[in-house]
Amino acid sequence: MPVPVEEVIDISKQYKSPLFTHLSLRIPSRGLIFVHGPNGSGKSTLLRILALMEPPDSGEILLMGRRVGRVRVRDYHIYSQFISYSFQEPKLLPLSVEENLSIPTKVSYKRRDELLERLDLSPLLKKKASKLSGGEKKRADITRAVMRETPLLIMDEPLAFLDPEYRGLVKELVLEEAGRRAVVVSATEPVREFEEGAVVELNTSDLRR
Repeated sequence: MPVPVEEVIDISKQYKSPLFTHLSLRIPSRGLIFVHGPNGSGKSTLLRILALMEPPDSGEILLMGRRVGRVRVRDYHIYSQFISYSFQEPKLLPLSVEENLSIPTKVSYKRRDELLERLDLSPLLKKKASKLSGGEKKRADITRAVMRETPLLIMDEPLAFLDPEYRGLVKELVLEEAGRRAVVVSATEPVREFEEGAVVELNTSDLRR
């Protein structure tokens, strides 16, 4: 059996109360995993754990077949070559869009140029991030993550903040990426297109399919 890009084994996490307990998940080298559940069910927490930004309270994480413990901030660059992450609330530096997109490593510049045109960002390249609308920031954040050539792409609520015409484009983009690498996405509302992959229902912590 091929080694999965990432595997979490029997992980649990709680704050004031448990978010999920004894959750295990294998992320294959290609395909889509859709993390679904109501607000407060732990979707963003699980995605941050998968991105090694936050440790579980218990359990084990394997990345590219190797066990990963608690990751220190100064060492995160070692693991970021395997993982791209798009935040639920866009996190852009106080620079222009072009400058924000020039920072990441492992970039496919051909893919970046395609995304700039597809998501209508080319006219905004010189604009400061602080001057962008919520939807424009989201499209820039998605572009920054997708243009990186990493084995694993994680997108927290990729449809949030987007106008209807861009929601459809991003759905298509997610499915395209899932055809070439591992993609994990989350959403509070059901998304029919995303349910074609494996679905993790976090209100039950069960892998449904």
